[in-house]
Amino acid sequence: MFGSIKPYSPVEQNYIWVAEYYSGGLCEFDLETKESNSFYDIDKNKLQRFGLIGSGKKMWFECYRGTFNIEGNIYELVYRTDKAYKLTGQDMFQRDIITYKKAVSDIDLTNWVGSASSKIVAYYFGYKTEFKVDDITFNFKTIICVPINQPMYIDIHLVADRDLEGELLFIKNNKIMDTYYAPLKKDVAGGMQWILR
Repeated sequence: MFGSIKPYSPVEQNYIWVAEYYSGGLCEFDLETKESNSFYDIDKNKLQRFGLIGSGKKMWFECYRGTFNIEGNIYELVYRTDKAYKLTGQDMFQRDIITYKKAVSDIDLTNWVGSASSKIVAYYFGYKTEFKVDDITFNFKTIICVPINQPMYIDIHLVADRDLEGELLFIKNNKIMDTYYAPLKKDVAGGMQWILR
């Protein structure tokens, strides 16, 4: 579905979510009729990819492996101590998909008459999951943030069930782009944002 559809929203909204199944899929707005569909109608058991299309862009994550494809670039995340723990790339289906929008309202109070107009200023998609590697349980949430007229970034939250001294690796197309020292305290969420490039 992502491979064959045009990267434009069929409605005035800049981006729409797309849920791709192994056969077919569901869009926030039907690409032909423009009728809206509910996020709750997504059949998560059939889900292969989930993401956004719009403004000439296609972006999604693979539901089985959790890696992100943003305009043809593959993004992965690794937490590294004396061993590398893949945060994306874990073979599993237990991912809770996430999508939402941020909107603002401008209010004109001229002449004491209030009129408001609202607009969407950012779109978000990603997932949260829990997995165990060796004897460490990780809770991981990653969201791709697509603000209007601003650079896209990834928002990460990571929790481990033990103290860890490690670093977070941002990988694009199998190349380490950035490495950040990121110690984790047991059961305390660590988070950061990284601008996609």
